Amino acid sequence: MFKKIYYYFFLLVTLLFIMKTDIAFSFNYKGFYWTKGQMGVSVHVNIPSVAYGALQGAANAWNNAGSSFKFYYAGLTTATTSYSSPDNIHVIWSQNTGDTGTLAVNYFWYYISSGELIDSDIEFNTYYPWSLSGGPNKYDIQSVATHELGHSLNLGDLYGPFHTEKTMYGYTSKGETKQRTLHQDDINGIRFIYPH
Repeated sequence: MFKKIYYYFFLLVTLLFIMKTDIAFSFNYKGFYWTKGQMGVSVHVNIPSVAYGALQGAANAWNNAGSSFKFYYAGLTTATTSYSSPDNIHVIWSQNTGDTGTLAVNYFWYYISSGELIDSDIEFNTYYPWSLSGGPNKYDIQSVATHELGHSLNLGDLYGPFHTEKTMYGYTSKGETKQRTLHQDDINGIRFIYPH
């Protein structure tokens, strides 16, 4: 009898722990990190200067999340995504990659042995229409940049009905700006990786 009660008690505690953990850790962390707790972001010369404010706003969303990590502006560059190997220039740039269904992509590199991130590049697809103000027929630059910078922090996409309000939700729509503002779970993610 004691073993049976103990078993049910153990099962109940385990279930409560799993439920609490799911609520407390509702973000997707891939296990890699920047050892210096910062990342300089270079902007490619092909990004229109009117977009700089949106990119800065995206970085500030993460910078103001109460963690020890900070993005900083590292200047203009002519470097592009280093597809085959890291170049340690963390660049945001754009090119027309066609009707792929992908608005932007983040390429990152890390050391397998340590989990240390060493490079992260963001590429916006100019095939799709972009806006600085969340226009109804265009995608919002700041929302998508905030999401992609989350990938630079090594937070993964989230899917499902419970994640639609989060910056790291894997989808967006034309005119949508809600991913500019971090959800508490996004904040919990960066604070977990980079405690203050």
